[in-house]
Amino acid sequence: QLPPFRRMLKDFFVAGYFNMLPSGLAGDVVRALRIKAFAPDLSASLTVIAIERVVGLVALLVIAAFTAATGPDLGAGPAGLAFRVACVAAAALSAGLLGLPWLVHRSPAARAVVARVPLAGSLLLRIPPARRPGGALLALALSFVTQLLAIFITEMLLFRLATPAQLVA
Repeated sequence: QLPPFRRMLKDFFVAGYFNMLPSGLAGDVVRALRIKAFAPDLSASLTVIAIERVVGLVALLVIAAFTAATGPDLGAGPAGLAFRVACVAAAALSAGLLGLPWLVHRSPAARAVVARVPLAGSLLLRIPPARRPGGALLALALSFVTQLLAIFITEMLLFRLATPAQLVA
């Protein structure tokens, strides 16, 4: 039983308010507790939050990879190459993690491998696959838009707070 979209959106913004606290995790705890009414237990609601964090990471990695490819030159040296390789590897790993529930429910061999993973294995086995294939893409698109908005707002605030001398340097 999933909460209605409006409820999830409201919880997202409430959690955003609580994420302003020093830990940065308070919003996740608040959202997990609010989603708990629609989940069988607290671990299921925490799983929803963890999946959302992974989707957000994928979106940030796509933005970072795009910026690395089109933005200022990072140089042809080892640092630039390492950054590009790390972006691709992290995006592939995150995307693989998002596809893991589908694979686990389709392949008994994959299910057996995941079951042997200490601590996280039993939790990963409880994640159901997406009901609709477009659901993960929609979540990624929404996360991509929110990440871009956060970057844009931060950029605008920093630009407005900077003095003209700081902008030239």
